[in-house]
Amino acid sequence: MEYELYNNHEIHECIVLLDINIINVILNDYNHDDDLLWVKNNCTEEPKYIWISHGRFFPKFNVPLLDVNYDNEIRVIDGRHRICWMKEKGMNAIPIAITKPVLEFFQKESINLKMITTLDMPCSVKPNLQNIVESEPLEAYHVIKSLVKK
Repeated sequence: MEYELYNNHEIHECIVLLDINIINVILNDYNHDDDLLWVKNNCTEEPKYIWISHGRFFPKFNVPLLDVNYDNEIRVIDGRHRICWMKEKGMNAIPIAITKPVLEFFQKESINLKMITTLDMPCSVKPNLQNIVESEPLEAYHVIKSLVKK
């Protein structure tokens, strides 16, 4: 199913499709095997509903975030479970938000990045419909009247 991609935790430069091998190197650099096994064991068949929200054209999928820490190391700030879930679904490239320092590092290392805004994900989870607030339709007369007042 097609999803709009976003990240809600940090101001990021862009969302890219990043090779899973690069992400594995980053994760293995600072996570113990036991930590990653715990994350893997807590992944479910379908993505968690909190990862999905309402979008403009498609449901939105909250992607993981890469940033640089104080020691100038690239880290997954949020999203280890999402990365693990996508790996378990057989994705060999992961949509991930990156900050400006990460983008600059990847460019300096000549890592090829594909910027994306939507992606066909290996699931069909839709946002929780209980949280939708329906707005009243506006008649053209009321829209014109409110614009004239401005």
